[in-house]
Amino acid sequence: ALLVRGLSALLPLQTSEMLGGPGSSNEQLRLAAAAAQLEFGVQSSELEPAAVHRFETLLQSKRVVTCEDVKSTQEKANWESLRSYERSVYSALDRLLREWSPATAGREVLPATVEVLYPTPACNVRLAIPSWRVAVQVGCREDLFGRPRQASDLAVDHLLWQPLPALRIRLLTRLGWHVLEVPFFEWRRLADGPEQRQFLRSQLRGPAAAAAEAVAKRRRRRQNSVSTHP
Repeated sequence: ALLVRGLSALLPLQTSEMLGGPGSSNEQLRLAAAAAQLEFGVQSSELEPAAVHRFETLLQSKRVVTCEDVKSTQEKANWESLRSYERSVYSALDRLLREWSPATAGREVLPATVEVLYPTPACNVRLAIPSWRVAVQVGCREDLFGRPRQASDLAVDHLLWQPLPALRIRLLTRLGWHVLEVPFFEWRRLADGPEQRQFLRSQLRGPAAAAAEAVAKRRRRRQNSVSTHP
């Protein structure tokens, strides 16, 4: 009840034009709305009328699908919103995925591309491989607890994420995404492009295989349905 009252009071005060990068007011509101729905079962019908539209809008996934000029402008803005480590990871991912399909020709591997600020009900995934349901969470200095000089001593499997990225990871996992965590100090240790791509490849083999298996299962179900209902 307290959560519902808080959202009912807060959401009418916010405007839909609030935009920004990680930690912006808009992202915080989207994460809060998604957490309320996914983790506490809050529905728009429980909110005060003035908050209903804003709550539903925050949970919508929107993509730019208009003319090419608008799309290219939006893509440029998305790229410019990336931080330096995110751009480096994007470049390595883009090349890896372009090389992946020819290298796996004849196998059940879905074609894949990396997208920037891919929309989901919880948040815009800053780096995403949608066909494999992979979200790449690049951990920059400001995303992790501890002073920068201490961050390099953290183990990758014991990352201490700040609250917002931690919430983003948790909600994306609830939505069925595989979250690949790439902390800046681990990325910085990789010597060059081939080593970076090998690191990413080793992390993506499982999700790629899982996506292919999911498609194969759907195909088998359709075939079984056709055979049993001629």
